[in-house]
Amino acid sequence: MTAPTRIRYATLLLTVSAAASSALSGGVAAQSSQSSGELPAVVVEGAQPKKKVKKKAAPVESPAVVPAPEPTPTAKLPAESGGPNESSPGLNLSDKASSGSRLGLTPLETPASVDVISGETARERGQHSIVDAVTQNAPGFSSATIPVLGSAFSARGFVGNNSISRLYDGTRLYPGTGGTTSFPSNTWAVERIEVLHGPASVLYGDGAIGGIINVIPKKPITEGMFNEAQIFFDSNMTRRASLDSGGALSKDVSYRFNIGADASDGWVDDGDSKNLGVSGALRWQASPDLVFSLSHDYSNQEPIKYFGVPFRDGVFDKRTKENNYNVGNAFNEFQDSWTQFKTEWRASDALSFRSVTYYLDSRREFLNSEDYYWITGVNPEVVNRFGLHILQDQDQIGNRTDMTLKTRFGSVGNETVIGFDINRANYARSASGYFAAPSVDPINPVPGVLSAPLIPRHQSELDQRSLFVEDRLVLNEYLSLVGGVRWDTSNVKKTDLQSAAGSFEDEFNSFNWRVGAVVTPVRGLAFFGQYAVATDPLDRPLLDYLKTTADFDLTRGRQIEIGVKQTLWNGAFEWSLSGYDIVKKDLTVLTPFFETVQIGQQSSRGLEAAIGMELGGGWRVDANGAILKAEYDEFSYVDFSTFSIVDYAGKTPYLVPEKLANVWLTWAFAPRWQASAGAQYVGSAFENFANTVERPAYTIANVGLQWKPTDSATLDFRVKNVFDRTYAAYYRADPLSADDSVIQGWIAPPRTFEAALSVKF
Repeated sequence: MTAPTRIRYATLLLTVSAAASSALSGGVAAQSSQSSGELPAVVVEGAQPKKKVKKKAAPVESPAVVPAPEPTPTAKLPAESGGPNESSPGLNLSDKASSGSRLGLTPLETPASVDVISGETARERGQHSIVDAVTQNAPGFSSATIPVLGSAFSARGFVGNNSISRLYDGTRLYPGTGGTTSFPSNTWAVERIEVLHGPASVLYGDGAIGGIINVIPKKPITEGMFNEAQIFFDSNMTRRASLDSGGALSKDVSYRFNIGADASDGWVDDGDSKNLGVSGALRWQASPDLVFSLSHDYSNQEPIKYFGVPFRDGVFDKRTKENNYNVGNAFNEFQDSWTQFKTEWRASDALSFRSVTYYLDSRREFLNSEDYYWITGVNPEVVNRFGLHILQDQDQIGNRTDMTLKTRFGSVGNETVIGFDINRANYARSASGYFAAPSVDPINPVPGVLSAPLIPRHQSELDQRSLFVEDRLVLNEYLSLVGGVRWDTSNVKKTDLQSAAGSFEDEFNSFNWRVGAVVTPVRGLAFFGQYAVATDPLDRPLLDYLKTTADFDLTRGRQIEIGVKQTLWNGAFEWSLSGYDIVKKDLTVLTPFFETVQIGQQSSRGLEAAIGMELGGGWRVDANGAILKAEYDEFSYVDFSTFSIVDYAGKTPYLVPEKLANVWLTWAFAPRWQASAGAQYVGSAFENFANTVERPAYTIANVGLQWKPTDSATLDFRVKNVFDRTYAAYYRADPLSADDSVIQGWIAPPRTFEAALSVKF
């Protein structure tokens, strides 16, 4: 899309927004009798409860208007469900989080770093994707792959869904080839996102040395009725319509339903995309102590077919900024569905049970020209293109059941969770060979066509069984101890459909544990420390293991972490600081001769900090940052062509930025009005083992303006990348090559204007 075209779209956007504002202004006039800064409570038939909002003290009274009350997503169950809490901006240290512990502890009570990101806060900040919500609100997390391939993250020096596990409502999907995950993708149906930093294998099994990201969807509303609709438009011709509905169908049955659809023309040539997401949940309170819940989520994504632009001799040519070098018949489609049935039963005040049975299905298909090489030694210069066709089919069925027992010995309180997790995942992969697409002019590429017929490659089956125990011992009001253990057994059976010699069956066992302590000298202040042991699969997911790697050990890691957290003045001021040291052993790498070897050891150490504070006068600031030092301690392999040892010890792992920071400032400067501004800094990262290709650091600024013309309507105006920075958010380079002239950059969106209208009814 050209700059003049974007300007015309921006003008149209502002005109439409002005018309919408004018149409809604009548609602403001009707409220002139109200006192400044106060709104009447919205009365909804059915005795709708008010939204739980933290009471926050501030030095100066804020002119901000209290938003129209919303119903509580879930009433507090007689049988404690670990259901979602209403979260506000900030660290939410006093809200219960299910991801840092199965005991339903708050981040303040957990001996680990846990972030609770409110879905409402993410949406208000214009963070439409899970990737944006996590990387802009959780300290130390960055995105590690381009959107067309799904999503993957880097954290604490480790990269990918092999080391940062992805969960949806507490259930984990095991990734297949490539290790990326395509669901969930947007934040419309999200209640909150919980992020646990550092090893989490004791809770979720193998593949969580760097941490976990758990997306919690919106839950059924147990009293009254609530509906919200939103329309959205931006200067890249993105159009989105969304609906959220929930309420009580009877005294004991409630529901939640969400649907969202969008389409976009994108910011580059042939940059179109479209997505559809539908989710629904039913909750039945069968008795005061027994609850059944059934939910189903469906997503169909066709992301932008864009893999970036080739650099000319390693240097970005601005003339290619809006070019798309993919072929004309390219397509990408992700279809995901998740079905879960939950039972929660409180047998007594001391004993409760939870059980989740789930079925997950995912289908991903790609046909793209992905790799581009700018050839300068010919006249005229050309871009050579190569690509492939991939089809992945995956399903997973399983059950997770646990029991919680609360006991007391005099003044000492104890809580124990004992449970098991069993599941089976099936994965089938078809792929073409690596084919050349027609070469194109570097400045005026013609799409052309890629012919890449699919060939069935392999089928894999993963049977996983685990037993876990977690315990919290409250010695007194100042000291508590938290520990846990988990045994995992994974049986992998792979059938190579091209060569029987590549088929195998093997079993992998692991034992993971952690122990930690929380010291609370005064209310709201907690010092913590923990030691955790975890395991990861090798450099690829278990479902994609090769026979040549099946005999290797799982990689093992350990973490030492200490930190402090504090919440003051009813949550008006919260902060946290933590330091960690992680060592991961028995890592593997693919040599230039396509041989996998276990290379030794990688380590990382760093600091993470976050703060959220009400400043008074309607001002609020939220900020976080991380610095780390990650390196290969023992990284060498034999180059059999020269019989020499290549040593990368001391090098920084690729795709790991060592400095990250975010800040967000809001100002409720008048009743019904709020202005906001945010900045994200992503430090530089190396793209190969030799550290000769480095993606530069970048800083992006966003601003927003929100107006509530009526109790039930909200208008949001935003400008993303307000200074119109041109930068590559991702590089694509061969990690095994030291050649710094062969680079491909994924150019991020330019300045983008957004407007959204939300109506609650």
